[in-house]
Amino acid sequence: MTNVTAGALTVAGSSATSLSCPTCSGGAGAGPYIFSGYAAPAADSVAIAVAGGTILAGAVPFSGDSWTVSVGVAVVINELHYHPFDTNPDAEFLEIYNGG
Repeated sequence: MTNVTAGALTVAGSSATSLSCPTCSGGAGAGPYIFSGYAAPAADSVAIAVAGGTILAGAVPFSGDSWTVSVGVAVVINELHYHPFDTNPDAEFLEIYNGG
């Protein structure tokens, strides 16, 4: 990936102002890209967008993408039961609780 810039990411309409990539060299690399500097979103559904046009994967331009996530949700893993002695595969389970 090349031409990744901080301003390409917006969170709830607020553009990122800083970008780092610990594994990248000379402004190019596979990431992870760490964006920061955008305003903290309120607890609600938040739109996140990555602008297209300048980011390249090889010679192929990224067309952009957006998605909506819930902010302020606190999921707690109450119990994790994996690989039990019981041979019944239904004996495995993950119990979660939405504490938000």
